[in-house]
Amino acid sequence: MTKSEIRKLYKEKRSALTISRVEEMSAEIQYNIFSLPQYNDCKALFTFINYGKEVVTKNIIKDALKKGKEVAVPYMTGKPHEMVFLEIDGLDNLVENKYGILEPVFNEENIVNSNESTFIIVPALVLDNNKNRMGYGGGFYDKYLSENKYLCSVGVAYDFQIVEKVPTEENDVPLDIIVTNRGIVKWKLLMKTVSLQ
Repeated sequence: MTKSEIRKLYKEKRSALTISRVEEMSAEIQYNIFSLPQYNDCKALFTFINYGKEVVTKNIIKDALKKGKEVAVPYMTGKPHEMVFLEIDGLDNLVENKYGILEPVFNEENIVNSNESTFIIVPALVLDNNKNRMGYGGGFYDKYLSENKYLCSVGVAYDFQIVEKVPTEENDVPLDIIVTNRGIVKWKLLMKTVSLQ
């Protein structure tokens, strides 16, 4: 299958989920995130804000803010493959961008630079047992991760989004950890995978 075919297939699979199933699996993923020492020890959380039937991240954001962590979410600058992270203090003052995704109103003073104590949660359509990721094709996260190699990067997805092998290109950046509703994958895959052949 081509990358575009894989993306289409897994978007359809995810879209077929019921809201209650999304909430149930997301709660399990949140529980697994909260058990990670990398999350508990971090001083800053960078994360996407869930859209559609993506893994729900809003409760993770609330937890991080409650624990006094600095929280920042992505903002697309309009330049090719470029995003910055803007600090937020809650979920109330967000607006929809042209894709319908919630984001803060841009303010240059709110740009946050990552460091070694930053934990970043990355969205994914498909992940594999080598922690390779397929996103939506924009290249935003690959570029950001390649420029900030010290980050602890964590891909979140539902268990059916784990496959045997994701087709990769030179610019693709593998993640450090994968978290699904079935568990945490750090070094090897401990769950059944699906072939894309």
